[in-house]
Amino acid sequence: MPRDSHFRIGDEHDNQDEPVAIDVTSGIQGFADARVHVEMTATIDSWTNLTWDVEVNLSTGVKVTISLTRLEHNIQLPILLTPILELDVAAYAMLLPAAVALGLHYAVLKPRRRRAIQQRVDELKGEQRSQLHIQRLHAEETVRLLAPSAERSRAAARATDGLVIESALYGDLPFGIAAQNSNSLHAALDHFWNSRSALSTADEPRACDVTLALQSLITNNQLVIASGGGKYSLPGFYDPSFGVEKSLFVRYRFRGVQHEVIVKDDEALAIPMKAHSLGSQT
Repeated sequence: MPRDSHFRIGDEHDNQDEPVAIDVTSGIQGFADARVHVEMTATIDSWTNLTWDVEVNLSTGVKVTISLTRLEHNIQLPILLTPILELDVAAYAMLLPAAVALGLHYAVLKPRRRRAIQQRVDELKGEQRSQLHIQRLHAEETVRLLAPSAERSRAAARATDGLVIESALYGDLPFGIAAQNSNSLHAALDHFWNSRSALSTADEPRACDVTLALQSLITNNQLVIASGGGKYSLPGFYDPSFGVEKSLFVRYRFRGVQHEVIVKDDEALAIPMKAHSLGSQT
């Protein structure tokens, strides 16, 4: 009875369109038929694969088959390296091409694809920049319409120690702050808030003020924004930093205590929460 084993080494976790994979199979059907088969495949692009196939057999020696597949066309070039088993030839035939393929992938193919993606993002940013002014005007008009009710809500909340949004920013926030309880980063956020005017007047604004927009969403001293899509679709919001990971920073007061929270663009926001408290009551 033949016995076969198989294992696979690949780099497909980051991009299924450009993997470098190594397949190894071995089998024994009698001592004379012991064999090892190594197949290395590099995906050059979405349509082209290059395969280096090495077969080591006790009875037939070492054979290499080079295959180039593009769309439905396949070209194969078989090469008999040695008619008898020579371990050094077999080792070179297996290891050297694998090292070349992996080096080519990480040194050439992967950087090339990253450059292509970055170029496409830059093109989309250019297109987005032409739309940013219109989106910003629409958001500002929405905030202008929401302002009277938001100010009434804020005044009523202050009179009863209810939920008041003191400041809120949405966009590409500085410092690389992760979405978490930001109490330990209070000083950094103070500095961040001082830079709000610089952010709003930059040639390419990275964040927008959504204080009144959030205040208008409060109901019964609660504000809940579900997780899922980007928050730029909320009333009074827009996307000030296209193609960049965005966050929402909120500083609010509830029952006389100041709170702060930062959430990622696709994460839920629920306030007030005790975990956001800074512990300073005024």
